[in-house]
Amino acid sequence: MAAPRQPSTEARELELLKKVELRIALAESETKLETLLGTYLAPLLLKLESESSSVREKVIGVCKHINVRLQSQSIKLPVSALLKQVKEHRNSPLVRNFDLTFIQKGVPRLDAAAKAEALPVILHEISQDFNTSFDYASELFNLFLHLLQDYPIPARGSSQDDTLRSTLGLSDEDAGFVASWIGKFMLLRPLRHNENVTESSPPCPGLTTEEFKFLSLYGKRDAFDPSTPNGLNLTASKIKAVKLLASGLFRDEERFIPAICASSNANSDITSVAEDILKRASAAVSFEDPKILHQLYLLYSFRRPGAPVGIPSVPLKLRALSYLTRSSAIVDDPEMVEVIIAEGLYPDGQHELGDKSTGSQPQRELTKLRLATVKFATSSIRSAQARKSTFNPDRVIYYFMMVLKHQAWPRPDDNADVNLRRQAYEVIGSAAAVSVTSESAFVVLNFLLDSLVTDTSGAETALGIQEALLIMMRYFEVDKTNKETQERLVDLLIQHNMDLDEDSEPLEAAKIRSGRYIALRYANRCLPYHNLDARWIDILALGAGAAPEVLDEAQKGLDPYWFRSMNADSIAISALEGRTEATEEFLPRYEAFVQTVTKRLREISKRDELPDLASTHKVIHQLKTHCGPAMGPLLRYLRQLMLAEALRDADLLPDLKGADWAKKLDSALEGSLNAREGVRAYLRTAWIHGPESQYAIRVLFKLASEVAFSKAGEATAELASTFTELLTIAPDAILEQLNLQDDLPHLSQLIHSNDRLRRTSAAHAFGLIISLLRKTKTLSTAKVLDDLNQHLRQAEHWRDAVGATVNEIHGSIVATSYAISRMTYRGLGNEVKDSLTKNLALVLQVLQDSHDNTLKDASYTALGQLSAYNAITMPSVTKVAPIPTVITKLSEAARKGNERAILALGKFSLIFAERDGQDDANLDRIENALYALHEVRETETQFSVGEALSYLVCGWDSSALAPKHDIDGPLPTTPDRTPILARVFDRVISDCKASKPSLRRAAVIWLLCLVQFCGHRPEIKTQLRACQAAFKNCLSDREELVQEAASRGLGLVYEKGDRELKDDLVRDLVGSFTDNKAQLSGNVTEDTQLFDAGALPTGDGSITTYKDILSLAAEVGNPSLVYRFMSLAANNSIWSSRAAFGRFGLSSIFSDSSVDGYLSENPKLYPKLYRYRFDPNSNVRRSMQDIWNALVKDSSKTIERNFDSIMEDLLQNILGKEWRVRQASCDAIADLVQGRPFEQVEPYVGRIWTQCFKVLDDIKGSVREAAAGLARTLTGILIRALEAGEGAAKKADGMLKHVLPFLLSSSGLENSAEEVQFFALETLLQIIKKSSGKILRPYIPGLVEQLLTLFSSLENQIVNYLRLNASKYKVTEQKIDDMRLMAVRQSPLMEATERCLDLLDDPTMEQLAPKLENAIKTALGLPSQVACTRVLVSMSTRHNQLFRPYADRFLKLTERHLTDRNDTVAVSYAEAAGYVSRVASDEQILQLADTAKRFYFDAEDEKHRIAAGDLLHAVAKHATDRFAALGADILPFVFIAKHDSSDQVKELFQKAWDEGVGGSRAVLLYLKEIVALSQAHLDSPRWVLKHASARSIADAIDSVASSAEPMSLASAEIIWPALVKAMSGKTWEGKEVVLEAFVKFVEKGSKLWQAQTTVASEINKVNFKSLRLKNFGGS
Repeated sequence: MAAPRQPSTEARELELLKKVELRIALAESETKLETLLGTYLAPLLLKLESESSSVREKVIGVCKHINVRLQSQSIKLPVSALLKQVKEHRNSPLVRNFDLTFIQKGVPRLDAAAKAEALPVILHEISQDFNTSFDYASELFNLFLHLLQDYPIPARGSSQDDTLRSTLGLSDEDAGFVASWIGKFMLLRPLRHNENVTESSPPCPGLTTEEFKFLSLYGKRDAFDPSTPNGLNLTASKIKAVKLLASGLFRDEERFIPAICASSNANSDITSVAEDILKRASAAVSFEDPKILHQLYLLYSFRRPGAPVGIPSVPLKLRALSYLTRSSAIVDDPEMVEVIIAEGLYPDGQHELGDKSTGSQPQRELTKLRLATVKFATSSIRSAQARKSTFNPDRVIYYFMMVLKHQAWPRPDDNADVNLRRQAYEVIGSAAAVSVTSESAFVVLNFLLDSLVTDTSGAETALGIQEALLIMMRYFEVDKTNKETQERLVDLLIQHNMDLDEDSEPLEAAKIRSGRYIALRYANRCLPYHNLDARWIDILALGAGAAPEVLDEAQKGLDPYWFRSMNADSIAISALEGRTEATEEFLPRYEAFVQTVTKRLREISKRDELPDLASTHKVIHQLKTHCGPAMGPLLRYLRQLMLAEALRDADLLPDLKGADWAKKLDSALEGSLNAREGVRAYLRTAWIHGPESQYAIRVLFKLASEVAFSKAGEATAELASTFTELLTIAPDAILEQLNLQDDLPHLSQLIHSNDRLRRTSAAHAFGLIISLLRKTKTLSTAKVLDDLNQHLRQAEHWRDAVGATVNEIHGSIVATSYAISRMTYRGLGNEVKDSLTKNLALVLQVLQDSHDNTLKDASYTALGQLSAYNAITMPSVTKVAPIPTVITKLSEAARKGNERAILALGKFSLIFAERDGQDDANLDRIENALYALHEVRETETQFSVGEALSYLVCGWDSSALAPKHDIDGPLPTTPDRTPILARVFDRVISDCKASKPSLRRAAVIWLLCLVQFCGHRPEIKTQLRACQAAFKNCLSDREELVQEAASRGLGLVYEKGDRELKDDLVRDLVGSFTDNKAQLSGNVTEDTQLFDAGALPTGDGSITTYKDILSLAAEVGNPSLVYRFMSLAANNSIWSSRAAFGRFGLSSIFSDSSVDGYLSENPKLYPKLYRYRFDPNSNVRRSMQDIWNALVKDSSKTIERNFDSIMEDLLQNILGKEWRVRQASCDAIADLVQGRPFEQVEPYVGRIWTQCFKVLDDIKGSVREAAAGLARTLTGILIRALEAGEGAAKKADGMLKHVLPFLLSSSGLENSAEEVQFFALETLLQIIKKSSGKILRPYIPGLVEQLLTLFSSLENQIVNYLRLNASKYKVTEQKIDDMRLMAVRQSPLMEATERCLDLLDDPTMEQLAPKLENAIKTALGLPSQVACTRVLVSMSTRHNQLFRPYADRFLKLTERHLTDRNDTVAVSYAEAAGYVSRVASDEQILQLADTAKRFYFDAEDEKHRIAAGDLLHAVAKHATDRFAALGADILPFVFIAKHDSSDQVKELFQKAWDEGVGGSRAVLLYLKEIVALSQAHLDSPRWVLKHASARSIADAIDSVASSAEPMSLASAEIIWPALVKAMSGKTWEGKEVVLEAFVKFVEKGSKLWQAQTTVASEINKVNFKSLRLKNFGGS
């Protein structure tokens, strides 16, 4: 028999479908239908995968029938099963679509629990769903938002929150996907009316059209319309989504970008959560991560690759930009930077700023965005420089220049944003300084310079332009060797320095402000000093009469010293690169500079041809025409260049690296005959070198004459005398070819000038020129005599002259004297013999008879010139006037301090010879006349006397007189003066020991002058040791002037001595310097002044001399007084002696000796000298610094080499007996330790801090101040090391190892001296504030423990006194405690403690726990105890993850303090316990609750019940979720305690109850526990507990009976026994509430007494018993 034929698969499937359809059709109730759908709906829909079309059609038919039956919303669908199925079959479109259809219908029907179960299912592999189908993923995401609405998001930081990710089973890929789309969802906005979705015009800012469709179910307008069946409320959905984003479901790096999107929302409920996320997440995100930067960029820009993006909102761009600004790596993508800047300046991409809103963006927001863009651009430029990026800022410059152009550059309208304009200029300058091309740099520079001159938007904008130019200066500072760059820069700077346009036309019409200052800054910092055009720019500015800052900058640009100072960095770089220049090579070449000036003058005057080299009047004319005011500065600089070059060639150039290079040049020329001869030789060589050199010399002389002959006021007298100076140093061969005869008429006018210096200079020039021209026969004898006689005739009227005529006569007398004396020197004396006679007679008449000082000065000058050049002789003078009379007249003027008379007296001695007695007598008269001048008090006068003495004893051999020779030829002859030289010299040395102060002072100065001016003579060299002794004895003189002169004299002696003499001198000086046993130098006589007048008053007068000491000792009968006063005087003397060290000579002595002399082998001076540099005495300090500068060529190397010996000396002396030594040691150590490698200082750190803190308590106030300064220095070094970060971590850690234990020891915070204690505290707080976590963590456990102890120890004791005597001051103790509590919370100690806690990690927390526990146990005083509670609170809230493992032990520890005798302390610990309960275990919280119960039920006093209330209220308030979770164990007790008879206790427990429950009906949840606990204490012997229990039962009945429905049988059975017990017993006040509850129970509890007759009987008994009571409830 054949087997039965099996039905086909299709038939079987159809048969099954029919059965399912039948069952569904026969379902007679909604419940039955719901059950069937739960079983069959998912498998039914799965049949849509069948290959048979009839099966699929059958399924669709069944689905239609089901849809009809689903009209009732009460029917629930198997959403979870459908979701699982759609996930498993996501690649089957038909199944997927039908599943989603029923899921959408089913989700709104689910309860909250079911939705919560469905959420993890929909999130599972949701990222793969997106890859499968865009519209499918869109549906799922929308369903996710639906399910999220009712999902209970756990509290932040709770254990449920921490495990939320694992609870929902969310993978990293899915989490990133969900977070990303939540961020985009935050940007979603609904479509406006009549707004359509197109691909080319995205409707939503920040989203592409596809993203918008994804979020809005393909643009459905009702997707987020809550009035439609499945529409969501968009705002509510965003709020819920951002809260989920803040939960533990996502990591910080996943939620960071979405939180930025949320933060741009206008709803504060969304932004507040987003801001909180960003605060926490930004710390975990690296803004150098390219992925993060790309995501931020996509948020910011609408220029994404692919589909267009809606222009992001300004708030979103601002937020993204704020984080992009933090990144330095962003410059590695220049294109990204360019786009960010472009879109920041033009958010709508229109490249137009406008004055109103742009597109949809309000103008205020656009302004914020543009300013933020400026900040970003500035940050990017700095980053590019730091990273040495290839970032090209040309486009950045373009965009910001466009900003300025759109604001109508250079004259913006009134609505322009001035702030943006200013910052745009600054960005342009910063960008151009990075790495622009040379061409771009010059374009920008020219633009900025034009803007500076022409921009009219105000002073602030001008400052911004200047700032931009100064920033851009760095570009041109980089390389000062590129000649092409220099040339272009020079052209641009000259144009703006002279305010010319590109065609050399003035810009006065458009000019708003001058560009000279900036042009000068560029010339002085971007061009080398030897650049000729740069120096020309400086000269032009000096002549412009501009603002003070311009003149100052120009002067610095011309001064090599200041130029080096301004360019120290670039010069240092050049030195490192081996391009160091010597000073003489640093200077421009004189001839080249003249050629450059000529070239620039040609350009200015638009003349193509150079001036004729043989004629200089053209160039001078051009200079005067176009740059007239610059002639003076040009002359000065040309003279300096010429002198420097000449002295260099003669190997006589002084060191020009100092600040007074011009003075050094002048001094070299004025004080050295060799220097003058060197200049003369240079000019002679240059003249024969060629036409160009001759031209340069001619220009100098012509310019000098032009300046000299200019009107008064156009040039200073100093510049006017330059012409005369050039005449004195030029060779005759050159002067003969300069057509000087043309200058005579001008000189004749100047001779009669009212300006004394110009008049005298012109007279001098007249004498030089006329004598030269006569010698060369350019002028005839008649012409010369005519000119001389003309002046003499005018001078003959001297007796009647007044006013300006006096000046004219003065000029004539001086001019004729110069002319006759120079002609006599040139051998032309016979030609002017008669004129000489007239002139001499006139001079001597004026000398004897005139009362006019001007005319007398003319006679002094004339007599000196005639005498010096041998124009007069003793017989010729005698014919006119007696020589003694002449000497007397000169002496009279000299005694009045007239230096011309003094020098004339010295020159007058040159006409006498030592061959007969008569001449000796005249020389004696002059010598005695000069000696008599020691009475003159003016110091300058004594130097003039010393110079005159050198004339007397050496004549033209004096190095003071020889440089005054002003003619190209040998020195005039001088009589032999050997005898008088020896006599005068011996006399001066002897007088250096004179007891008369004025004579001693003068003698020292004279001896200094004689050694200086005559030291080359053999007679002087043999007396050098005697000079040394004389000068050394004067070092300790009481007058500082004498000390300085002696010091300088020793230097001169040292220079002129041999090595043996030099070493002897140094040995003696060092011995007296380093010997602390001071001795009084010199011999003491009765008249020796030991003290200043008034220094030691006696009542009738004061002690000043040695004789006064002897007299006072005799009067009081105490001879030992003499020695005491002498010791005091000796100490005073040694300090004065030390004040002389370093002045002039000693510097050079020590400097030379340190190289190859005594000090080079005996460096023990350095430690003491280093300390004396910081002596409190300003004279000593200044002197020692001078010595140090001279002795130490390289200060840093010397200190490095002697560091240990210096430090040991200072540490030894810092605790010395003398206060000035202690003070100096403090200052010296502070200077020594700065900038030192820590390895070098480390061995001394502990000792330094120890000694420093000892001196902080010094008896002398100034020493304490110095010690405080040292302490601040040490702190500053430590703080800077801490701030330096990882680079100085080793140094900072090493210092902390020494410093922290010291600060925390008895030498620091525990020191008895308040100054020491508070400084240690200040230092400690600074360390904590500045330290990084890595450095400070090892010390945190000990620091926290110590800080907590300090709160009480540092509290002012007055506070304790006030608290103990509060009643006296009408204030309560609690009010004082409240103020103390506030002080603790606001204390810097608490801030430091919090900082320490913020740096904790797991290992450090493990070490901190026992320390903190010990601090809590041992804390004394309210401040420390309260501080401990604040730490517990902070750990529980801000560091809960670290604190969680230790929470139980600390929660247990708080129990012992809950009943502290101070209520404030007790409450603080209760509060702390509440916070700690957040992270404690359930078991420990229950133990804490048991403690509260024990306090309440077992203790007798009310204080314990209050403590229990404080504790549970704190837990309920600060750990609400934990309190609610353990409600069954805690709330029944709270319910009972809130019925306490004490109002304070009742209030605390009532608050705890209100915090822990949601309403009165909550009693039903804990009814059984409440009644059981109350019933247990109704039998308590304590009435407080008994009454509270009774009231609790009554309140419970009220709560149960408050419902409209009858009381349930179960509830009634629970309450009845306890109610009966509460009704029994005696009556008490307030028991009526129990009776009222009894009545309510009878009314609502009918089910019980109707079901149980015994209860009804008992009710009657209780009722009758109550009626019999006479005083129930006190009534």
